[in-house]
Amino acid sequence: MADDDPVVRILTYNVNFGLARVRRDGTFRISSQAENIIRAVVESEADVVALQETNEAWQKAFDDSKAIKDRYPNQQWFHAGAAGGSAIISKQKFPILHSESLAVRGQVEGAWFNPLLATLSIHEKEVQIINVHLRPPKGMMFWTSSIRRAELAFIMDYLKKKKESILEGPMVVLGDFNEEDGYSAMEYLGKDFNMGDALVMHVPKSQETIEVDVPVIWGFTWNRKFRIDHICFTKKHFECLDGKILQGYTGKEGGSDHLPLVSNLRLK
Repeated sequence: MADDDPVVRILTYNVNFGLARVRRDGTFRISSQAENIIRAVVESEADVVALQETNEAWQKAFDDSKAIKDRYPNQQWFHAGAAGGSAIISKQKFPILHSESLAVRGQVEGAWFNPLLATLSIHEKEVQIINVHLRPPKGMMFWTSSIRRAELAFIMDYLKKKKESILEGPMVVLGDFNEEDGYSAMEYLGKDFNMGDALVMHVPKSQETIEVDVPVIWGFTWNRKFRIDHICFTKKHFECLDGKILQGYTGKEGGSDHLPLVSNLRLK
């Protein structure tokens, strides 16, 4: 793509907190699989990266990577226990102007994690990047869909109260939604904010972003695959050129239980 083409390549990746842990004595245990996850980020060639399930150990792993340092000098990390952290990192040309962790947990009943809200300068425009890790399902996915919708509504209401014009500008909401296409939270972004979803638009339904063994009964598990990681964008401001799940980085192949999702978005 030409240098003057206003395209930004965005990646979302739940890195799995269990692969980099903080021991009780404060030292870090970083697994060999963490290197593969860092390799996935580097090889994605993304301009902006949103990470979920991070912690101090994950930040240490990224800090120790020369490839990450060289590519992503702009970094914001927020830690919250073993699995509740998140991060946004970006290339030099897309600086992070502002970032904050919004206290959704405790404000929305049933919410587990706090989102990371950031404003980035992308091709001379201020773009809101909302990195979410919504409530994990308990049993059937639809049982907790209303909680995830409430989390998103809380975020949007907060932004509106902060500065109403924010909701009128370019925005990307991405991360681990813990929800597949067509459920309540996803419909909320589409209907109320006219957002598109790179996963829905460009990735065949036969491709999933996570594989898990779901407990059934008497010690038996059911191997399931889901499409729960998304990159949503305001269609008024972006043209979605593509969307792709990067293969070869699953837990079985030495990575996270999630696969990274990447999309090229062109600012209008």
